[in-house]
Amino acid sequence: MASPTDTTMDASAHSEKLNIDAILEFTQLIRQKRQAKAKEEELDTRLQQHEHHLQLIKGKREAVEEQLKELEARQRQLIQEEDQYVSKRHELLTDQTNAKDTQNDIRKKMLQLKHMHDKFELDNCDEAKTMFREAVEDGDAGVVKIIFYAGAVNEHGWIPLITAASRGDVETVKNLLLAGTDAGAKDIVFGRTALSWASARGHTPVVQFLLKMTVDVNSQDNNGWTPLRWASEGGHEDVVRLLLDKGAKIGCRKTLGLRDKFISALAFSPDAKFLASGSYDGIIEVWDTETGQCQRTLQHLPGTISPSRSGTPPQARTETKKMICSIVFTDDSVLVISGSEDGSIRVWDWKLRDCQQVLQGHSTSVHALASSHDSRLIVSGSNDNTIKIWETATGTCQRTLQGHERCVYRVVFSHDSKLIASGAFDGHVKIWESATGNCLQTLRGWQEEEVLALAFSHDSTRIASGLNNDTIKIWDVTTGQRQLRILCHDDDDVDLVAFSPDSKFLVSRSSRNTIFVWDSTTGECVRMLKGPDAFRGKMAWSNA
Repeated sequence: MASPTDTTMDASAHSEKLNIDAILEFTQLIRQKRQAKAKEEELDTRLQQHEHHLQLIKGKREAVEEQLKELEARQRQLIQEEDQYVSKRHELLTDQTNAKDTQNDIRKKMLQLKHMHDKFELDNCDEAKTMFREAVEDGDAGVVKIIFYAGAVNEHGWIPLITAASRGDVETVKNLLLAGTDAGAKDIVFGRTALSWASARGHTPVVQFLLKMTVDVNSQDNNGWTPLRWASEGGHEDVVRLLLDKGAKIGCRKTLGLRDKFISALAFSPDAKFLASGSYDGIIEVWDTETGQCQRTLQHLPGTISPSRSGTPPQARTETKKMICSIVFTDDSVLVISGSEDGSIRVWDWKLRDCQQVLQGHSTSVHALASSHDSRLIVSGSNDNTIKIWETATGTCQRTLQGHERCVYRVVFSHDSKLIASGAFDGHVKIWESATGNCLQTLRGWQEEEVLALAFSHDSTRIASGLNNDTIKIWDVTTGQRQLRILCHDDDDVDLVAFSPDSKFLVSRSSRNTIFVWDSTTGECVRMLKGPDAFRGKMAWSNA
């Protein structure tokens, strides 16, 4: 029989064994917990890696989907163009057939004319008047050539030369002029010459031929409008250049005393009271748009000295005659800023005829200039592919922005002046923060596209770009997403875009003298204006 002492010892040993087992089991649990924790952390890491890869793949997929959308849009455009060419081919075949019928009709008219008197007075022969008018309006040069000797004026007082010029019928114009018709004759209704009518409607070949003749390039109609005024109102840049090259004077209802130089840049002041013109010889002239008088001529002569607006010591500046490539007024209309082909920028107090600053930094032509809405900053774009931000008061270059691959052709400030947009011949639009120079967005275009026009919406949330391929794009400034791509169907460059004050509409202009008004949300064309009547006076939005 075991003693009480032995029993107590056995109980203690058993209890100790249980404690050891419990400790071992607890230790094992701790080890398992650590292993589970490590496994959990490993799984979390792998999950994060997979999530990162998933986001990358998702981003690539979205980019590919966007590219597919653009390719599909491009495919639809090409299909539409193909259909247009097929339709045009059918029209040409039809015209070819009709041309043969027209030739037969002309032969009949010629035979009919042979039975008329050799020399008749057009005003006294109703049959001849009718035939002559129809021939000019239909472009039947053969008939016109036979009967132009009969007279010049039809029963409505219109000179046949003017009728042909207004229609752009260069062959009929040539026949009439080479036969001795007076190139400078005016119609008795508006007092316009053939040159004015052709210039108003942008008929470049007719203008070219008329300018070879002895014509008054500055002739004024009954309202004081010149051929140059008509061409500029219609936005016909080629015609404007031809007229200026032949000595046309800049003017509205008054003839401006413009020097006989080729104008290379023009800009209105924000209040439209003044017009600044820059020329190929580096001279700037500021004109009063109401009186047509030249207010100031700005020319910095070699070796002259001008103080800076900031009070810094004057500097001797050497001036060479370089073409003015761009020109702009500050928003307060106090200063004129000009950019030249040598890469320099000049800030003029135009009323004092004083060059306040010469900004050096670009290596070649400055094609784009803009002034902030508080007139404190200037932004410039150059053929050296860079953008520079300058302080207006001191002429200090705050920063140089790089990123475009070709000539920067347009720069513009947002309406709060916090953002700058730049457009270049690489087809891209970039959005920059004016305070820091950070590039916030790159709005990419097609390789063959060139940006010719830019405009911010009035709330600065969207930007529109006009391109050289008959296209307008509207982008979300914050996200960089393209909201709309509008095809103008005018087969020409879009050289002007502007939002309405409420940003609901966008107006665009092509160099074919066509204005479109678009719904900026849907891209629907709500209005189209074409021809000189679309450009009477300044184009502006009404708040009504």
